Amino acid sequence: MLPALPRHARGPCLRAELGEALALDDEPGVDSPELERDPAVDGSRGLHGPPTPEARQKAFGPPAKPFSTAPSIGSPGDFTLSASSLCTRCGFQNQPGYQFCTNCGAPLGPAAGAPPQAAAPPGYAPAAAYGYAPSVADYDRTKQIDRTKTGVLLLLIGTLLLWIPYDISVIGDLMIFVGAILIILGRKAFGPAHARNVVVSIILFVVGIFVVIVVAVIALIPSLPTLITPGGAITPAGLAAAQSAALAGGIGSAVVIGLAEVLFTYALQRQTGRILLWAGYGANLAVSIALYALMSPIYASVVTNADLTAATGQQLAYGLLIVVPSILFAAADYLAWSRISRREIPAAAAPPGMPPYAVPPAYPPAYPPQTPPTPPQAPPPGGPAPPMPPP
Repeated sequence: MLPALPRHARGPCLRAELGEALALDDEPGVDSPELERDPAVDGSRGLHGPPTPEARQKAFGPPAKPFSTAPSIGSPGDFTLSASSLCTRCGFQNQPGYQFCTNCGAPLGPAAGAPPQAAAPPGYAPAAAYGYAPSVADYDRTKQIDRTKTGVLLLLIGTLLLWIPYDISVIGDLMIFVGAILIILGRKAFGPAHARNVVVSIILFVVGIFVVIVVAVIALIPSLPTLITPGGAITPAGLAAAQSAALAGGIGSAVVIGLAEVLFTYALQRQTGRILLWAGYGANLAVSIALYALMSPIYASVVTNADLTAATGQQLAYGLLIVVPSILFAAADYLAWSRISRREIPAAAAPPGMPPYAVPPAYPPAYPPQTPPTPPQAPPPGGPAPPMPPP
């Protein structure tokens, strides 16, 4: 035990709180139980507890004022004012604005007169999912698909009207012409095979027109002496010969232009549609040959205008046979149009995206892999084996 020093040699002492006993165990002749029961030292006579607010204020003075009453920086609700600075658990008087008791740590309720909390800032709507706007190429592709769809529909309607005589067949020819133009403009959206077939069909159509003219001229040459009278008038026999030559040219048209009709929508068809196209091609060729075979003798016997009128009526009657290839071609066009309407064709375009990243090459590790240390093994129960003698 250290010797007791005079009070002035002990240096400055801390200010003891009121109602707390200081047990000086290191001083001789001092008994701590006696000090606790001494009224001059311990007024509570050993009944210690938390000091009252009046005693604490008398010992330490009035509580210090807060530096600022402004709300702390933070989200609303993080810091709130307490309802009362007096703790309901231990009775300790806390400073205003505390949330928890500084003596026992009990929570203090919110202040009744505290200003209302600021509302949370309005949230922003979630950003839309990242996507791609349709590009110019997508827009052009959609236009080409619509053009082809409309063109095939016009082909369908025009083919059904083509076998009807008089002005209705002319309307059918006009609709077929407009539909063919639309299909030509929209050919690229359906792949290279369809685009190539359309170009070949155009070439065959032009060649077919040339073939029709050549065949008709060749068939008309033998009847040229009887076509015009010495006075310059066209004879009925000459007109009949011209009609017969036109029928001969129709055979060439069925061979070449009919093939163009097959290829025009061939890549848009399934197996059934392609069979219908070839069936229509064969029926059209057969009807052309039959018309020429039936009408050539009749036109050759024409002498008067009455004979010419009768022969023309018979040709119109026989011409109704063209309804067979018309229905076959129209059925094939309907199958192609329905496939486009159901979006079976063309194939969906690949979504735009970044090119795939190349897989980086595998590099050797910078440091060789280290083998983990082998854990020590316990010696066998009988002790370590004796070393083997050298051979």
